[in-house]
Amino acid sequence: MKKYVFIVLFLALLLSITLWKALTIDEELIVPGKRVGRVTANSSEQELILLFGKQNVIRDTIHVCDGYDGPGTVVYPNDELHNMLIVWTDTKKYRYPEFVIIRGSRSAYRTREGVSLGTTMKELEKLNGKPFSFYGFEWDFQGLILDWGGGKLGYQRELTEAEDSGSMSVSLTLGNTDNVPWEEISTIIGDKVVSSQDKTAQKLNPTVNNILVNLKRK
Repeated sequence: MKKYVFIVLFLALLLSITLWKALTIDEELIVPGKRVGRVTANSSEQELILLFGKQNVIRDTIHVCDGYDGPGTVVYPNDELHNMLIVWTDTKKYRYPEFVIIRGSRSAYRTREGVSLGTTMKELEKLNGKPFSFYGFEWDFQGLILDWGGGKLGYQRELTEAEDSGSMSVSLTLGNTDNVPWEEISTIIGDKVVSSQDKTAQKLNPTVNNILVNLKRK
């Protein structure tokens, strides 16, 4: 009898842990076009304050790209893993996110496939199942992935033009290039399209440093 009770308690504990993990993962999930964690297209700044606490929700000007800054909100400004930047559709009442930006070297937020800040180009290729292409570095749209080449991650973008981002856009950044000759680096610099199969790109293996998720209201 005692053995049976122990087994039941053990299974109940495992179930509780599994449910807790599922809830935690779900709250850190990026669903392109729909949500980033608990932030959806219908969220408002007031709701975020209730969810995350007033001290973790700060108004600021959000830099999106060169020539495009907008009034927005920073969530968890002092927490690298949960930091996100929100630009609002309604800038008077601070509601209805137009898009959410995850930016930096690492984040708890990720897609179902595992795309997150810090994901390497080679890891993206593996997740995608095919090579992809992106803009060269050191200019306005540096490292922006343009075309997933018909791979598994292609659903994340509905359009391929940089200025008309689909439901989610991903940008790469170069890491340490100290030991790489400029002659090699220059081949992936500037306003040009680079393949993830490019020899220099493979050597440098850039990482994801910016994820922009468009949110659409129904």
